Order: sequence, then structure tokens, then C-alpha cells
Amino acid sequence: MSLELMIVTLAGVAIAWANGSNDVSKGIATLVGAGVTNYRTAIYWGAFFTAVGTIVGAFFAHAMVATFGGKLLTAAANPDIAAALAIIGGAAGWVLLATRTGMPVSTTHAIVGSLLGVAIVAFGMEGVAWTILIWKVALPLLLSPLAALAATMLLRRLWNMWKARGQAADDCICVTVEPQLAFAQNDRAATGGLTVSTCDTQTAVMAQTNALVTVDKLHWLSAGLTSFARGMNDAPKLAGLMIGAAALSGMAELTNQTAFFVVAVAMTAGGLMAGIRVTKMLAERVTVMNHHEGFTANIVTSMLVSCGAIFGLPMSTTHVSASALIGVGVSGKKGNLHMGAVKTMLAAWVITLPGAAAFGIVLFWLGKFVQA
Repeated sequence: MSLELMIVTLAGVAIAWANGSNDVSKGIATLVGAGVTNYRTAIYWGAFFTAVGTIVGAFFAHAMVATFGGKLLTAAANPDIAAALAIIGGAAGWVLLATRTGMPVSTTHAIVGSLLGVAIVAFGMEGVAWTILIWKVALPLLLSPLAALAATMLLRRLWNMWKARGQAADDCICVTVEPQLAFAQNDRAATGGLTVSTCDTQTAVMAQTNALVTVDKLHWLSAGLTSFARGMNDAPKLAGLMIGAAALSGMAELTNQTAFFVVAVAMTAGGLMAGIRVTKMLAERVTVMNHHEGFTANIVTSMLVSCGAIFGLPMSTTHVSASALIGVGVSGKKGNLHMGAVKTMLAAWVITLPGAAAFGIVLFWLGKFVQA
């Protein structure tokens, strides 16, 4: 392995580890917040499905790899490996700082902020591909949290209306298979049937249902789906940065499979080793929630982020999942939403772009100083 490739790989490990430490919480914080499980078990669950999503992303998220592998800069930029490493390092540094303080931030926003800072300082305004940045990156990042908020509130309202009519229960969905009748009428045998209904756990046990699908079980599934979607959406961005940086060295080659493997391992390790701080923030400080509400937030997040990964639209799992949780709080009882924590989180989102840009610019200047 050449020195250039080793440096690029280490940079990729750093940003993927930072992403894992901050973002593993986005799929599994609701499990803890709703009292379904403890922190450690939830983090293991999220890290596993994130790794699976990362591997799948290697086969289905080629558009995102291309976008973050160099399309955000124009031909006028003429970037070198120093600029590429500064962009990666600036984003990684900001996300690591946020994780240390327990604040959920967007790795995607950090990448964009660091890229803008380095590109404008190094190449001027003409070095940024503004059309691609606005339409393919900024617009999905802006609209997806609003969509998550609206979808969560709508689903919660529909559920409450259904429950008010006495057609929804708090605990489970019961599936009962009625046996086939042993007589025939009019030369046609009467067959059994499949009945699906909502119920509470006690009623389900008394009725001896054939299958009992509890909301807790669905909540586990939704958390896994959200973590899977996050891996599929975030890994291509990080792999694209690594591949683009390696190509700029002129000597190093990095295959798509190698980049995704490095990202998967580092992202999983970051989540397992340092994911608890941000998980506590989202699980305890944003809103009070039950298992229905946590399940709804996860389903909305997983659907939106999965669509973004498939269609090459970068979304922030942080902003989508947090917006879904805010939707849960707004739709719940008065006082459930903790506005102090929400304001702090929103402030962190606002300063992510300039903060990551500052980190990237400093690293770019240091790189130029070393090269000199």
C-alpha cells in the first residue's frame, strides 16, 4: 500500500468512525426512549443493521458515490489531495466534536460545509458546482426533515382517530386461523378463515391466537430498518470521498469494494465504541414517547432515507429522524416535547455548516504549510 493510499484510508476511517459514533443513535434511540430495551442492546442492534445497509449500499447507491466523489467541484477547481483530505478531515473533526458533547449533527451537512469552506478558499466561488450542490444535495437536505415532520404528525393523527373510534388497541395485532369445517353444504366445503384484528395482550392470550405481533416487535423491526437505511444512505457519501481523494493523488487507486469495506468496519466500530452519548440525547431529552410513537418515527425515517439512497438524493438521517421525533412530540400530550433540548439541537444544526467549514479551512492551510 502506497503512502498516499494509506493516508486516504486513515482519513476515511476517521470520518466513518465519526459518522458511526454520532449516527448509530438515529435508528435505535426510540427503543430506549420508549422503554423497549437498554442502551447497549439497542446500539448493538443499530450497529449490525447499519453494517448490512452499508454493504447493500455498495451495490445500489452508485449515484451518491459519483456525486460525493468529485461532482460537487467544477473543472476550474483543479483540486489536489491536500484539499480532498482537508474536506474529509474538516467534516470528521466537526462530527467528532459534536459527538463528544452528545449533540446529534448531520455528517452530510458537515461534508458540505467543509467542502464549501475549502473550495472557496482554495479555488474561489467558481470552483463549486453550484447547480449540482443546490438541486442534488441542498434541496433534498432541506425538504426531507419537513417531509418527516409532516408525515409523522399525519400518521399519529390517523392513529389517534382510529383509536378514538375503538378500532385500535395499544399492544398488538392478533392473527387467528379458524379451522376448516368438516361438513359440506350445496356440494361446496366450508373452509376456515384468517382473521386479523387489533387487540390488547391479555385478550390475545385468552383467545389463544395463532400469531401475536406486538408493537414492541414491530418497533424492533422499524429500528433495524432505519439503521439499515442510514447505512445505505451515508456509506456511499463517505466511500465517494475516499475514492475521489485517492484518485487525486495520481498514484493511489481505491476500489469501490475496498472503500465500502473500510467504511462499514469503521462506521460499526464508531457506533459500538462511542454511540451512547448522542443516543441518550435523542432517547431522553427530545420528547416523551411510547412504543407506538417510536415505531412511527422510525418507519417514517426509514422510508424517506431509503428512497434517498436508492434515487441518489443525499439526506441527513440526523435531521430526518430528529424531525420525526419532534413530530411525535408535537402530536402527543402537551409538555411531551422538550423545547429547550430542541432549540439546542437546532442551534447545533445551524452552526454545522460554518463550523465544519472552519475545520476544513484550517486543515487546508496546515496541509499547504506542510507541503511548502
